[in-house]
Amino acid sequence: MNVDDLTAKYIELRDRKAKIKKEAEDAEAALSALQDAIGDKIREIMHEMGVTSLKTAHGTAYIAYRESATVADWDVLLGFIKNQRLGTCSKGG
Repeated sequence: MNVDDLTAKYIELRDRKAKIKKEAEDAEAALSALQDAIGDKIREIMHEMGVTSLKTAHGTAYIAYRESATVADWDVLLGFIKNQRLGTCSKGG
């Protein structure tokens, strides 16, 4: 094989990989949509029952609450904390 043939094969494989990746992403998105719809129905049932968890033969469904905040300007926040003597704070994930 010469360099031209190798380059053509390389590009062919690159394109095949991209196609497979796109198909997998599309399939995953479809499955996620189905999971979301099922989750919505489970939450609806739990809400009607007035519960935050349900134990079933296949596992426990529960409602988890999550809170988070984002900081637009860490320098301003850290300066405020230091000025107010509120303790320590660090950037984290």
